[in-house]
Amino acid sequence: NELFTNFKQNKNFEFVSFTFEDSKEIDLIKKKYNIQYNVFSISRDECYRLNNNNGFPTSIILDSAGTVKYIHSGDQLDKQEIKKYFSAKVYPLLLKEL
Repeated sequence: NELFTNFKQNKNFEFVSFTFEDSKEIDLIKKKYNIQYNVFSISRDECYRLNNNNGFPTSIILDSAGTVKYIHSGDQLDKQEIKKYFSAKVYPLLLKEL
């Protein structure tokens, strides 16, 4: 949510999430975690294809031409570690691409 909130006003930024969960489960998760961005249900096979059969979650950053600029699978569960990682790796890349 923080990443989405920080960049949602930028016309060159789009944040989406894909999951193999059904729409009912997506609604429950969005409500539980107050998720503000779009979450789309796709097949389990497609989820694994998108992340090259690696772990979840997978973060992928594309430029405006659709070229993959960054991909990272799996993540820390500790909130402080996640914030440090995003501050050091993801935010600078997003700022460069936007």
